[in-house]
Amino acid sequence: MRRSRIAVLAAAVVAAGVLAGPAAARAEAGAGKAMVRVAHFSPDASYVDVYMVSLNRKQLFPNVFYKSVSAYWAVAAGPFTYEVRAAGASPESRPVIQVKGTLDAGRAYTVAAVGRRDRLEGLLLRDDLAPSAPGRGKVRFLDAAFDLPPVDIAVSGGPVLRSLAFPEPTGYRQLDSGRYRVEVRRSGGDAAVVKGSVAVRPGTVTSVVLVGGAGAPRELYAFSDAAGSRAAPAGGIRTGAGGTAPSFRSTSPTGAVDSREHPLAVLGYPPGRGPIPGVWGSSTPETGPNSGRGGPSRPRLAGARWRVGFQPSPAAGTFDRPADPPAAPGFEVGGLPNRLVVPGGSPPVRLSVPAIGVETPLLRLGLEPDRSMEVPGDFDLAGWFAGGPVPGQPGPAVIAGHVDSRTGPAVFFRLRELRAGDHIEVTRADGTRLRFVVDSTRSFPKARFPTDAVFGPTPAAELRLVTCAGTFDRARGSYRDNLVVFARLESTDGRNQG
Repeated sequence: MRRSRIAVLAAAVVAAGVLAGPAAARAEAGAGKAMVRVAHFSPDASYVDVYMVSLNRKQLFPNVFYKSVSAYWAVAAGPFTYEVRAAGASPESRPVIQVKGTLDAGRAYTVAAVGRRDRLEGLLLRDDLAPSAPGRGKVRFLDAAFDLPPVDIAVSGGPVLRSLAFPEPTGYRQLDSGRYRVEVRRSGGDAAVVKGSVAVRPGTVTSVVLVGGAGAPRELYAFSDAAGSRAAPAGGIRTGAGGTAPSFRSTSPTGAVDSREHPLAVLGYPPGRGPIPGVWGSSTPETGPNSGRGGPSRPRLAGARWRVGFQPSPAAGTFDRPADPPAAPGFEVGGLPNRLVVPGGSPPVRLSVPAIGVETPLLRLGLEPDRSMEVPGDFDLAGWFAGGPVPGQPGPAVIAGHVDSRTGPAVFFRLRELRAGDHIEVTRADGTRLRFVVDSTRSFPKARFPTDAVFGPTPAAELRLVTCAGTFDRARGSYRDNLVVFARLESTDGRNQG
């Protein structure tokens, strides 16, 4: 018997005080893009075809397998539809899941399939990629185990998250760095149904999903949302001594940020924004029967949930094996986007920027006593901030160099000449060569340095090159602005971004 249920859930909104006023709102609205990724957590619907329709794209991802989590990719903000069909089913057939919602510019989302194959559900989750407090990371949990009653999730040395019911997510919890034992128990009980662990590293954002059932083992499945610096420096970066100041002027005298070109505005990191206050990720407090419980409130899902719930006939495709992709005129057909990540933590040792003639060894930089970022002591060398991600791993690796010395140009004097599409090469100590492509070059006043955009979490491996710009304040012996080049990992030793 075919059954259907539509449950419309209000979109989560950002709590007051999280955004830094009108400038932040303009940054999001100007970008016009949202980030989205696909996850599949139905254990007995092993293979499905996923259809994604946004304002600017129609995409079909065939044969998406259980426990798949894609990389994020950018789509136009606005109306959005996600549909799931059994592998090989006709695109004209009725979907087993359909989710319709609105994607806000500057936000990141996960759209996931959960549940038993005859009662599948789609979830549209808003992901919070904002930085956590120094030395801490953020974790959230999702109950995708459809055959269990409500559960408590106990984190060693941390919280007990009570009465989590399928398919509820928690908010993001900030935890100190370390590895935590996690036990899943039936609500109110003491016996563990599932045991596992989760590693929390400073600056990271992690999702942990309780999966299994229908013959698949129950387990805690953790995956990365984003990563950033362990402890971001404070303020602007002092990378110039003024030797060329009379001939150099800021490319952005007002310090305005064009969010349409700013790559991090897509992810909701407007300049000047600080970490979310408190312990939990931002969300509207939930109302209803669960709202009277003590402790932090839970977020609502950011969209609609539609459970269609019927078993397709063989002619409508199969959940049990991969199938030839169906003919879907007008759709881009391909595999889920993959995140290009280079394993290992080998530090960078050399930087090459062919477009501006830069070839330099890389020094290791840390924090000054005042928590500002160290800068190279040699004007002809650049340095990597070792408090952040290693180039090639998720998050923004930051490399700084001087624009000039007291007597003339320095290593990053021509950095302002870089344009979108130019390439940057980084060589690591293990011999791995990484190729980044420039997205944009922007100038910011040091008094309003966008710490979150430069050092904050990003889902993919990215790179920032930083030097000084603007007018030189001779009384302070410092330039007023910083110039930042935003780039993303394109390939490594012949491997291209998937």
